[in-house]
Amino acid sequence: MSRKILLFVLLIVMLISGCGQSKSASVDKKPHQDKTDSSQTNTTRVFETVPNGFRVVIVGSGNPKTEVGHGAPSTLVQFKDKYFLVDSGANTTSTLLKLGLPAEKITNMLFTHQHVDHNGDFWNLFIDGWQGPTGRRSLNLSVLKSKSFMIQL
Repeated sequence: MSRKILLFVLLIVMLISGCGQSKSASVDKKPHQDKTDSSQTNTTRVFETVPNGFRVVIVGSGNPKTEVGHGAPSTLVQFKDKYFLVDSGANTTSTLLKLGLPAEKITNMLFTHQHVDHNGDFWNLFIDGWQGPTGRRSLNLSVLKSKSFMIQL
């Protein structure tokens, strides 16, 4: 996967996520809802159909603070049968499964920057994708370069 395509996908994600309101694909669950009923077990299968062009799904849009039922930043860009994941914050892997997309389908990842709220679920996604006879056999990773900085403690 060339860097130009990954950067193009990132640009599209940034443009789309900046336009209009978006709703997180993560499932909101109140703390007192410990038991699930049959209506809660039916999940939306976003990826049952393949689009003719692009599809962008906000997988998580939370903040660095851990919150029950909210995923940290992660956006999935689909172009036909190809999937590009931008960041993988907490709960990304489980949210994608709830939406009907197993981890092995993700073969391209882009990290906007290296903070735990943007890459905290990477190892879950990485390991889950390799499991089984039809698991992922390659994973293209890209990280945007940033200027050097120094942290003084």
